[in-house]
Amino acid sequence: MLRFAYLCDQPHHIDQVTDWIYQEFIHNIKHDKDRTFIYNRYMKAKKAELPIVLVALHKERCVGTVSLVKNDLAGSKRTPWLSSLYVDQTCRGQGIGQKLVEEISCLAASFGYDTLYLRTEHAGAYYLRLGWTGLEQLIDEYGQQVQVFSRDLATSDG
Repeated sequence: MLRFAYLCDQPHHIDQVTDWIYQEFIHNIKHDKDRTFIYNRYMKAKKAELPIVLVALHKERCVGTVSLVKNDLAGSKRTPWLSSLYVDQTCRGQGIGQKLVEEISCLAASFGYDTLYLRTEHAGAYYLRLGWTGLEQLIDEYGQQVQVFSRDLATSDG
């Protein structure tokens, strides 16, 4: 059975989550950030204020993660953002990513937010299938082409 927990309540999973996020989103892309930067960010994550990091656990094994952050795009005034969605490669195709998206959407709504944003470099079609709305395409501060999406939390199923 899959359950969700705050990473701050599961500190023994911080190394795993750090490795996933560093390899998937930082390494060879964001040269101004290293693994220690990511690790320290996760060590400071909380429950009642952003950034918030959730993990998906299956039989106490960490199988995925997602974050709710103030901003995930330099220069943007939009807030909050779904960030760093990752599912362990051995567990993909089981709906875990979608469940993490729903869980973080519910959390954002519980904080009183009406809209949730995200950016993606490669998964635009995935988020469209989940009902997100494409807002714009742009080049970020690292030279990556990104798509920006939003989700209306007042009308979503999350």
